[in-house]
Amino acid sequence: MTRANMTRANMTRANMTRANITRADVTRANMTQANMTRANMTRANMTGANLTRANITRADVTRATMTRATMTRANMTRANMTRANTTRANMAGANMTRANINRADVTRAPMT
Repeated sequence: MTRANMTRANMTRANMTRANITRADVTRANMTQANMTRANMTRANMTGANLTRANITRADVTRATMTRATMTRANMTRANMTRANTTRANMAGANMTRANINRADVTRAPMT
């Protein structure tokens, strides 16, 4: 699904384990409670997406754009978020245990 257009798609509770959505456009998609364990989301555009309670464990979201995304209570344990842009994303209550946020932009992104 590289470069796929999933704008505004409803992927609630979808099983996307190990999916490759590199450079995909998932702008404003609903991925509430989706399982994206070990998914490759490198450079994906997730602007305004709803990732509430999503499982993003060990996923690669390097250089992904998650501006204004809702990631409340998401599980991002050990996710690779290197250089990801989470400006103004809501990450309240998200589990980011051992996540790599090296050089990520978390400007105005509440995490509590």
